[in-house]
Amino acid sequence: MLQKILHFIFLSSAILALSAVLSDAFAKEDVHVPVDGQSFSTKGFFDLETLGFERDRVNFNKGWLGIFMEDAEGKGILVKEITQGSPAAEAGLKAGDIISKINNESIPGTDNLNIIQFKKAIEAIGTGGMPALTVFRDNVEMVFTPRLFGKLLKGVSVSDPPFLSETRSKLTGEDMDASSLSSFMQKTDMPAEDLSPNGGGKTSPDPEYSRMSFIEFAIKNEKYRDLLGTTLQRIGEEAYAREGFQSNDKVNPFRLSIINYFMLHPFDTPKIGQAIVDTFCGKDFCAQPGYAAELLDIKIDWPDDRDEGMANKTVIPPDTDPHKKIRTSDSLQEQLQIIIDSLPSCVALVEGAFRDLSPEEAGFLYQNAHKVWLPNEKIEPQDLARILALSQKINLAKLFKATSLLLSQLAPFRYEQGAAGQEKAHPDAISPTVTPFHLPASLQCANHQEIPDEASMRDKSSESVTVTGETKTGDLPINRTPSPGGKELEKEGIGTSQDFAGDILFVQDTSVGKIVVGGTGTSYYYGDAAMIIDLGGNDYYFNNAGSSRKDIPVSLCIDLSGDDIYHTDTAFSQGTGRFGVGILWDCKGSDKYISQDFSQGSCIYGIGMLRDDDGNDFYSGHVVNQGAGFFGAGLLNDLSGNDVYFSRQFAQGVGFTKGLGVLLDVCGKDFYFAGGEYPDFRDPEKSSQSMSQGMGMGIRPEESIVGASGGLGMLIDRKGDDQYYGDYFSQGSGYYFALGFLWDGHGNDTYHAGRYAQGAGIHSAIGFLKDTYGDDTYESTFGVSQGCGHDTGIGFLVGDYGNDTYRSKTTSQGVGLEKGIGVLADFCGNDIYDANNHSQGVSTPSKTEEVSGIGILIDYQGDHDTFHDLIAEHLLLYRSNGGLVLNK
Repeated sequence: MLQKILHFIFLSSAILALSAVLSDAFAKEDVHVPVDGQSFSTKGFFDLETLGFERDRVNFNKGWLGIFMEDAEGKGILVKEITQGSPAAEAGLKAGDIISKINNESIPGTDNLNIIQFKKAIEAIGTGGMPALTVFRDNVEMVFTPRLFGKLLKGVSVSDPPFLSETRSKLTGEDMDASSLSSFMQKTDMPAEDLSPNGGGKTSPDPEYSRMSFIEFAIKNEKYRDLLGTTLQRIGEEAYAREGFQSNDKVNPFRLSIINYFMLHPFDTPKIGQAIVDTFCGKDFCAQPGYAAELLDIKIDWPDDRDEGMANKTVIPPDTDPHKKIRTSDSLQEQLQIIIDSLPSCVALVEGAFRDLSPEEAGFLYQNAHKVWLPNEKIEPQDLARILALSQKINLAKLFKATSLLLSQLAPFRYEQGAAGQEKAHPDAISPTVTPFHLPASLQCANHQEIPDEASMRDKSSESVTVTGETKTGDLPINRTPSPGGKELEKEGIGTSQDFAGDILFVQDTSVGKIVVGGTGTSYYYGDAAMIIDLGGNDYYFNNAGSSRKDIPVSLCIDLSGDDIYHTDTAFSQGTGRFGVGILWDCKGSDKYISQDFSQGSCIYGIGMLRDDDGNDFYSGHVVNQGAGFFGAGLLNDLSGNDVYFSRQFAQGVGFTKGLGVLLDVCGKDFYFAGGEYPDFRDPEKSSQSMSQGMGMGIRPEESIVGASGGLGMLIDRKGDDQYYGDYFSQGSGYYFALGFLWDGHGNDTYHAGRYAQGAGIHSAIGFLKDTYGDDTYESTFGVSQGCGHDTGIGFLVGDYGNDTYRSKTTSQGVGLEKGIGVLADFCGNDIYDANNHSQGVSTPSKTEEVSGIGILIDYQGDHDTFHDLIAEHLLLYRSNGGLVLNK
């Protein structure tokens, strides 16, 4: 019976069906539809209500073999590569084998048809099936019978992300695209109507049509409706696809709900993506971790955790009012004491997050997990599988809760938004009068000496901050050595000559690391600490500067003013949460941050945050930095200044598995560079891998069966004439069940990239680049960019307002490849689109399935636009390949 079914699959009218559905979707000629009297809803330009994914149509029994294949020129299927641990590998197949028969039935046809029919046959045999594969190897015929894996998970519950209700509220009440631009009205002195993609506030002559979405209008063409419907069904199926085959999990443990949402609703990407950016930007720094947890589907239980030593403690809600007035009666001393008093609860939460790990398991993760993303390290599949398995035992919610609790206590450093958008510090924050703190019992070391009461301290406090050399407050030694260049710190049991130097007021030992307070002069920090407060001066940080590690589970570094230098040659520094919480906050000055791997607002099993409030700053890192998250959140906030960001790979807003990475730059003319060191195998002489600048990165089961969905990476630049330089995978790119966003608000910007960039979703991922306002230039030296979706990926490049130029070498500007959806939408301005003839609204058929990609190019307004082909104004063009172009 099975052979008859397979025979029917192979020999039925497959060739005719494939040709009709894909190659001749619109016969053999383009179809032109005039739209000169048609306007579309800008609030819901991409809304699609009448067509979409249908779960009942899914075959959840699909089988998976685990090979990469090509046509063998009429001989059958050529096995190009085999996934280690897959059914094909376990059965003994090898690269170079030619599969000529399946269950003794010859594989018909040439080109892609035999590949399509072979894949359909494997999927039809289903989970647990054992097809007999006839293989030629070195001219010898062999037969292999692999046991197929299941490709889909029927039991996966796919529902809207819990945070989506708050996100959607950002979209109600006014035109979506106009609202995204209206925030720039006051800055540009432009009337609101000029910012609308409708074109100068023009209203449609027909109110009924004005309420119609563009996509709903496009699918009035029945052939296009069928083509799009097939692709939406196939992409939606990916919400149920296994992220990896290393375990028998009934669910995908690392898949974010927002990724599944976009798989089911691809055309919601611009609207929901914009709302996520708006919501994040609307969060106070102290509330950002709470929203990060929501984006990662991490539910924080805010009632007190009595099992974590927090009984009778005040639990801070996730969104403490950021504009709440600071109690001016509190001195800096008192406010810092509040932070000290919160440390035991924060530490208890961090320790509780890893409670389910044995010491051996925790040690294994600590020594190996970071190697997953280091290009010069190699992780064996069995070790990667163990890392992912053990990661599920970590309670990330406790890490986020610890961070929120700590941030809520930073009252003297909470900032209030001024009327002109400037950040103003609390005046007490610059007071130089700080004396040693009373330590809670759990923080006291064996040699702890109690601090006298406040009254007696007050009498001696002036001495402790004005006398040079070694002084004492109460019975506690005070470290203060004004030597500008040495490491001459005299320390009676509280530090060594290698730890701190310069204008150091005092150092206190605690059970979770040192507490160090520096004065208003130049200070030198060599040793790591649980807490550093520097009151001013041009300082040097040669330590980890607010980064946690296993013996310092919570680390906080705050520098109140000065042009500071943060420079380290070791990894895990400058606001990095490694197995804990790390926060670096520089309040004022033009600073330099120079680091290595995992730094500058990054994390691995933790939360890492770097905030710089002022100055023209320079950031340089190596790999995994400047807003990068792996199992947690890595956040970099720069509030002002003309800044430079430099990194080699995985930087500037990168989200790995179960991670959120964000780089938020509020204003300034900024320069971003990522790449240049690690060649890409596709073109190693001319290209490098960036994987940065708004990049979501997953672990694809390609070389082995081990896989995991990626996270969410965002680069948000709100204002300024900016320059972005990347190469392969950059500038709003997603790879393997991940999301990458790059959002630029106001300014004339330049984007340079190589391949898979500028709004590119690759392998079931989402890439989104949006530039709201400005005359911008986008250049891709290779292509597969500028609104490109590949292999059930989703890519959007959206430009709202400005005279823009788009240049690419090939396969870009609204292209759908291998079942993907790619859209380039420019809503206003006189624009130039420069690319070859495989670009600008092109849909291509899949090589392995009877599904097409969907490519769309939209130019909604402008009287002097330039395309590769001459496209008339006020025209909707249905290309013969299934592509779609609107020139309005």
